Amino acid sequence: MEAATDSDRHSRGLEVLNRLTAGDPTLSQEMSTIAGVAPELSRLVVDFVFGEIYARPGLEPQRRHLVTLSCLVSVGAIDELRVHVGLALNTGLSSTEIVEAILHTAVYAGFPRAVSAMRVAQQVFIDRGILEPNESNRAGSTHPRSAGHSSRVGM
Repeated sequence: MEAATDSDRHSRGLEVLNRLTAGDPTLSQEMSTIAGVAPELSRLVVDFVFGEIYARPGLEPQRRHLVTLSCLVSVGAIDELRVHVGLALNTGLSSTEIVEAILHTAVYAGFPRAVSAMRVAQQVFIDRGILEPNESNRAGSTHPRSAGHSSRVGM
């Protein structure tokens, strides 16, 4: 197997990134912000993170994002978590699956990190219209916005 050129890696990274963002400008804005200060870091993220790691065939995008979310919670990377909760939704993960992944990390990464992560997920769910803002503050009672949706996201 031939090694990918820098151009191939960058093109593949942009393709994966565009597929994951699904028209959501959040990550593009994050990358632009990074590029404004450290263009080399932005290029490395596109080329390596998305062009090499996210482009690998071994995991489906949803499973890859469950791993990513768990890692970000574990290291306390809250700003990155905000972006990746959105990307996880774009790959087809449900809000319930995201909540369960964060809840599961509490055992291994600690409750303070899981609680902080849950707050981030809650805000992304509100921003995406998945969760009613006025209902999200009542303990144990959060309601999805869509009328026929029977699952509840507990925070």
